[in-house]
Amino acid sequence: MTAVEFLAERYNYITWMRNRDEISAGKADEWRAKSLEEAKIMEEQQLNRAMEERTYRLEYNDSLKRFYLNPNKRCRQNTNGYITVFEDITDIEFDVFNEYLLSMRDKVEWSDGFVKDSATFISRFTKNLSNRNISFSKL
Repeated sequence: MTAVEFLAERYNYITWMRNRDEISAGKADEWRAKSLEEAKIMEEQQLNRAMEERTYRLEYNDSLKRFYLNPNKRCRQNTNGYITVFEDITDIEFDVFNEYLLSMRDKVEWSDGFVKDSATFISRFTKNLSNRNISFSKL
């Protein structure tokens, strides 16, 4: 969830509470000011993360059972036996994806289909966490 989405959702909730006379006008203003401060902090954190993280195209070759983090996204996709798994993936997202795949190493035979299905699963998983303001970071 972006800072703007957070703020819009919070403002809508406060307005809804105010319209139902569940909170006073003063309390609504107080909560809006507090929400704005939280959104500013969230936006700063998101901008800092975006500046620090570099994105890659993640490609996978089934015959080699090998991944390639391609920083040069201008080259053609799905060439030389590699399939594109993620168009834009950060180092941290790749680490999460890789750990998931490693945990499945003994349970499932790796194939293009399995890797793509896993990518879909991890994309949904990280998006759901992001919607709850939970993120991964390197220590």
